[in-house]
Amino acid sequence: MSRIRPQHYLVPAHVRDEIVDEAIGLVVMSSKPIRSEEHLQGAIWASVGRSGYKPSGDTRHSSPTSGTHSSTPTPARVGASRRHSTRLPWTQGRRVVRLIPEAHNRQRPAVVHRRLVTLQRVELQRRIAEGAGEFLLFALTPPRLTTEPEQASQIAAKTLERLRSVGLDGLVLYDIDDESDRNPEERPFPFLPTMDPSHYLARYLVGLEVPAIVYRAVSKYPEQGLRSWLSEQAPTHALSVFVGASSREKAVATSLSRAYELRSEVRPDLLLGGVAIPERHTRGRGEHVRLLAKQAAGCSFFVTQIIYDVNAAKNLVSDYHYECVARDVKPAPIVFTFSVCGSLKTLEFVQWLGVDVPHWIENELRHAEDTLDASYEQAVATAAELIAFCRRVGVPFGLSVESVSIRQVEIEASVRLATRLQTELRR
Repeated sequence: MSRIRPQHYLVPAHVRDEIVDEAIGLVVMSSKPIRSEEHLQGAIWASVGRSGYKPSGDTRHSSPTSGTHSSTPTPARVGASRRHSTRLPWTQGRRVVRLIPEAHNRQRPAVVHRRLVTLQRVELQRRIAEGAGEFLLFALTPPRLTTEPEQASQIAAKTLERLRSVGLDGLVLYDIDDESDRNPEERPFPFLPTMDPSHYLARYLVGLEVPAIVYRAVSKYPEQGLRSWLSEQAPTHALSVFVGASSREKAVATSLSRAYELRSEVRPDLLLGGVAIPERHTRGRGEHVRLLAKQAAGCSFFVTQIIYDVNAAKNLVSDYHYECVARDVKPAPIVFTFSVCGSLKTLEFVQWLGVDVPHWIENELRHAEDTLDASYEQAVATAAELIAFCRRVGVPFGLSVESVSIRQVEIEASVRLATRLQTELRR
């Protein structure tokens, strides 16, 4: 028995926007994962039903059983009965709701393969160069150095698929270095060398549609190698963040100050970022001065490590703001990094990395019925507080999300967190 040809209903823009807003509220902004396709489809139809929209005109189709005509249910009616599935194709400039009737008015589930919502992106390089903020990044670590090429390709493809619907403005690629010299305590997770982020980007992330921010742990690269690397960079597609040695005891091939000089000599048009550490500011109250020194050396933005202590971050932002005012310097965007914590071992690793987790938050996570959900809600609350504070004092900011753990459930929760934080930004 042949399938009836799909009927298409063009939804007016004002109705479409209302439907999209409802769907975001029902699905995307939930701290719970999308359990199944039925969950997603139900939210879409509930949104259509709430809009009260009914397509105009004759929307009849032939019945496969009787040969007569029967009315196709309108979205409002379907929203109540949920007897139809919907597919929302990705189109330019308009949204199409497609109903797929089957024999005997029973429907085969239609899988949503593409983005449900048009998410406005910003031009990352331009915004940073202008000293503006309100952009979203996602950060990840390249696969282990021993990963086979085929597996690396699969990892990259899966990563791009996960992130496609988030509405990112850029992707951060970390350059991992052994930091055991900084912290003599046993590392909760063993250090395993990873692929060079530039190599991973060029070979495996060929489908990336946003700029990449490639970290460079400059202390492990000889000067000539760093010079060659700089000459190969394309400023229209990539930015960079230079990171110095993790401790004074570490052997240094190229110092951070020399790396800044090389960038000025070889690739001055490459937008450069620096690291901002609120915890270091808490201990010495001088991190804001370091940021201004890095600005003078060529840094156009800063990226923090994972934020758990919101007061430490606000203290840094406040001191940086007033020092910029005193020196008549325009503040550069500060990118605040957030993550989720799905286990106590992940929490221990975050602390080993040097992140200060306030005792009350540690207690909340240790005693929560669901540590992952608790950390998700904590990250959202911290981000909201920092966003409001930065807007009030006039310091431009960006948001970045990463997954510290390689556990699937924590990676997916990080993607949900990025999707949630995207809704807080003013485009």
